[in-house]
Amino acid sequence: MATVPRVIDGTAANETRSPISLFVAFCTDEHADIKIAMLRLFCECIDIADADSDGWTVHDWLKRAYARERVSISRNSITWLLHLTVNEEYVEFSARNIWSALQHAMRSVLNHSRHKNYIQQILGLSHEERSGVSKRHLDAIGSWLALRASGRVVLPMVVNAGSFLQMKGFDWMEDNLTHKQFLQALPSIYSAWCNAVLDCIEQLKVYLREELDRYLCQLGMTRNTFVRLLSQTKRIPHGAGVGRLSRTACTHCKDDYGPFAGGLVEPARIAVTECVRSGHNSNCVCNEIQKGSTVLEELSEYTGMLQTDDNDDDTHADDEFFDAQPHVFNDTDLQTNTTSNMFTDIATLLYSAQGRIWLGEHSIGERLCSTCLLLKEKYIGEDGLSADFPPMPRSFEGLRVKW
Repeated sequence: MATVPRVIDGTAANETRSPISLFVAFCTDEHADIKIAMLRLFCECIDIADADSDGWTVHDWLKRAYARERVSISRNSITWLLHLTVNEEYVEFSARNIWSALQHAMRSVLNHSRHKNYIQQILGLSHEERSGVSKRHLDAIGSWLALRASGRVVLPMVVNAGSFLQMKGFDWMEDNLTHKQFLQALPSIYSAWCNAVLDCIEQLKVYLREELDRYLCQLGMTRNTFVRLLSQTKRIPHGAGVGRLSRTACTHCKDDYGPFAGGLVEPARIAVTECVRSGHNSNCVCNEIQKGSTVLEELSEYTGMLQTDDNDDDTHADDEFFDAQPHVFNDTDLQTNTTSNMFTDIATLLYSAQGRIWLGEHSIGERLCSTCLLLKEKYIGEDGLSADFPPMPRSFEGLRVKW
């Protein structure tokens, strides 16, 4: 055993670590086969019976480095470890472990879909069609569908785990479990999580096909019509959607999603709507939503939830704020078509799985495609590929494991 500084989520601490923990921490760029060989050799050291145990450090480093292992996600080292530990009898985990698991699962599904070009395969694009469609729009819609595949089981499990563990930002699950019963339930939650992530990755193409079929059905389009619209969209100059009244253009990249109903979501709308729905529990965000980069008339869509006059007396503002009604936006906005709910629902579920927070700053009137949302939420970088894990936000803390 050795003592080394460990840096995760921006904190460092001198901790005694096992040989396998030291290996995965310092050899992040090693090929997956080498890592798996080392995991086999030191598998007895991988203990996850305590939330701060050495085994969770192994988990975390493998999750952060999975994209550097030069193999498909189904063959990387963290996937191997999930298979190995799926039936562990003694498991305990914390908010930090859940945050790491969420970040890994999201990146795995998004990258697997993108690297395998699953949407292109499902659409059966010919060489001519691949060169003729708008790749930006196809990638963005593909990311929405990948998020929806995650939203079948994986993201709801994060929400349920946060509720069960009574974490800040989640609706707490009230029960009369003894401490012993509580601890006995944790291995089952971990096992279900391993199976859910592995299934989502292994069956991703099947799930994406089903989600695409549902999307095309709601659009009322055939495959050929959808591809033709993607080709027409490519001929629109990039940024042509810029304009004060253009409500179908992404406010970040300026791409227009007019033909693709629901291709944009409003993070600020989601945040305030969820805050109202939850009765402003925990961290109320309604007075913190950015108001600078939007048209002024959109502020009227919030029925008293936000201060529009910075000179108002704070006490008076608080009185008005808590008297607000739970109708936040006009129904006649982007949500008039039921198709729009498909991607708004999954963005809302992601928001809930993050403990009802957005990692990026989102202003009133901001409408984002999935690419720009994932970029601002730090799941991808400017190149569209997986980004490093962001530090766990303070609002994700508040776990009550020890009674």
